Amino acid sequence: MRCGFILFLLSTGFFALSCSDSAAAELLYARASDAYIREDFSNALSLADEALRADGDFFQARLLKAKLLIFTEKTGDAEKILRALCKRYPEFTEARLWYVRALIMTERYDKAETLLERELALNQTDWRFYYQYALLAQKQNAADKRLSLCRKAEQALCDSEKVYIETADIWLSLGVRSNALDALDKAYAVSAHPDAVAEIIHFVKRGDDIR
Repeated sequence: MRCGFILFLLSTGFFALSCSDSAAAELLYARASDAYIREDFSNALSLADEALRADGDFFQARLLKAKLLIFTEKTGDAEKILRALCKRYPEFTEARLWYVRALIMTERYDKAETLLERELALNQTDWRFYYQYALLAQKQNAADKRLSLCRKAEQALCDSEKVYIETADIWLSLGVRSNALDALDKAYAVSAHPDAVAEIIHFVKRGDDIR
């Protein structure tokens, strides 16, 4: 009985420590993200490393570290991290996207093209992959292919805009105006006609939709 009680105390202590490490990693990651946005890459990289020491399974922090390595011209090191992330978390879209980007930057064009072909066979709604493929086509001096891919990226962006506007309409019908405005802001960011979306945003902010 005494042995069981000791094991219980040890297990609960370990759980509490794990939670504490995870919380500390989250805080460090938030600070690293802020530094990344400010383009303070050296500080951001140090904070990302601290977050990973606190929680080695923190895959978002690992992705951030890879991005920072790219921006500090250590693309080879970033490519290794991204390859490992894609292998461990194959559903992690951001990791797949940045892995392709790293491959293009390190002139591994055949590998990048193979991954892009596979990606776009299954995922034809994310304009960012079309854009990366267009960048690859530029490296390959394939002007017609580059133009075609840019058009596909533009179409994917138009589809995204429609989804955001439809989502905003749903939130408005539910009376959740803040969420509707968030969706409209996203539509504005990807719109080919931002002035039209801006008019909708002003219309909602004025409350004209409920008169």
